[in-house]
Amino acid sequence: MVNSKSQPSLMLSSLRLTANESVFFNDLTLYQSIVGALQYATITRPEISFSIKRVCQYMHKPHIHHWKAMKRIMRYLAGISTHDLLLTPSPTYSMTGFSDSD
Repeated sequence: MVNSKSQPSLMLSSLRLTANESVFFNDLTLYQSIVGALQYATITRPEISFSIKRVCQYMHKPHIHHWKAMKRIMRYLAGISTHDLLLTPSPTYSMTGFSDSD
């Protein structure tokens, strides 16, 4: 996936993920480990939460189209890996926090 083509969007709006497919994905452990890792990515990239939730629903018995949807998510993440939000301290403004707990 390192040299794969990036995707501009996460999931196609017309994509219907169902459990009624005939071709199962043969490596259940691989699917579950990648989906689990992608769940951690939702902490820093909340826009992928819905798509990750959709592929998580089929962790017990994934099909080939679930795997393809997950690969699309990974290609999207590869395409936005250089998009960062940089927060730097400002010399004119300061932030102070207070707490009344002892």
